[in-house]
Amino acid sequence: NGFGMGGPAGRRLLATSPLAATVGRRLRVGRVGAVEDLVAVERAAKSIDAIEPTARARLVAVRAWQALVRGDPSAFLELATSAVALFEESGDRRSACNQRMNVGYAYNEVGAYADAERELSETLRVAEELGLRSVMGSAKHNLGWSIGRTGRLAEGCAMQLAAAQVFHDGGDLRMEGACRMYAAALLAEDGAATGGAAALARALVEARAAPAEAEAP
Repeated sequence: NGFGMGGPAGRRLLATSPLAATVGRRLRVGRVGAVEDLVAVERAAKSIDAIEPTARARLVAVRAWQALVRGDPSAFLELATSAVALFEESGDRRSACNQRMNVGYAYNEVGAYADAERELSETLRVAEELGLRSVMGSAKHNLGWSIGRTGRLAEGCAMQLAAAQVFHDGGDLRMEGACRMYAAALLAEDGAATGGAAALARALVEARAAPAEAEAP
């Protein structure tokens, strides 16, 4: 009937999830033209009556990144939240954790800092449990900003420096520098102008020394 895993529709199903992941990576490095590829992904998926949950989750995650690239953080929040639920449904805790970090980031973008802190704290807990170092660093980085925006500037700064250490240990100088810059901004806002300026100067030097990020193929 063509819908067994060995038939044409089955092969399209198997291809949908990794292809969606590739489109997502291209969107994250700014290749907006990857949206054309997304249309092809969705066309393949719609040929199947019941899309496998992981493939469905990746399609929604790509749509979330498309919304972010287009400057719509509210849509990004809604779609990323849906992606978390779909990844959890499929049993993919690692991807669900990564998407929850995006949810926290989205809450920061729309100014819902208490919600962001809740989601990012949970992201960090699961990332530590699963040993997801890059997610741990990103969660701490975003969480530091959430905490700082709720008025706990010193605590937010400490979280940014903890994130910087994670990225330093992983050899990611660019993100280490970004975390130190956010820490400096929080220090400056807290009234420690001299310390903030010194930290900012150090951050700029370290960020400048970082190698350029490679583009996805």
